[in-house]
Amino acid sequence: MTYQDQLSPWVVYKLLPTMQNVPVARFRYRNDAESYLKLVSRVLPQTSFLISFDGPIRPAAEQPTKATPATATKTAKKARTTRRKASLA
Repeated sequence: MTYQDQLSPWVVYKLLPTMQNVPVARFRYRNDAESYLKLVSRVLPQTSFLISFDGPIRPAAEQPTKATPATATKTAKKARTTRRKASLA
């Protein structure tokens, strides 16, 4: 996905009878995509369109995990002691 595509994650697709879809336009905001969908539906009433969010996909390793309060406290204490040791050396 290019940087330009990441800036405009809302996509309007034209649905084809062969179970395929073709991207027609990309928008930064959902309300812009919905307005465009209303306009195109009036102009081409026999054609089906769909709005979809096409955001970046992060691998499972990069997704944030929930830290329990006990784990967060241990990590903070460990970081404090490491800093203290580094400043004494």
